[in-house]
Amino acid sequence: MSKIKSLRRSIARTLTIINQKKKENVVSRLGVRTSDVKSGDESKKVETTIKNIKRRHLPLDLRPKLTRSLRRALTKAQSKRVTLRQLKRRLNFPRRRFAVPL
Repeated sequence: MSKIKSLRRSIARTLTIINQKKKENVVSRLGVRTSDVKSGDESKKVETTIKNIKRRHLPLDLRPKLTRSLRRALTKAQSKRVTLRQLKRRLNFPRRRFAVPL
């Protein structure tokens, strides 16, 4: 019975290491893009590295956890979008500024 605890911990450690290695492999493969380049009669495969991997291209387990509401919230670009009607209203009727006497 006393060895069960240590055995479970050692299994957890090995699984942690295995999962970390899997994640590293996935990220390294995502960062490399292969493309065919034809020069004359020969065709070669050229690998280029991608430095800025978008979050939507990452697997779910590699994305930041955050909270449920933050994951579902609009992006900055989505929240800044304005309809044509709202844009016209802003341009034609700007916010008025009143001078307050002291």
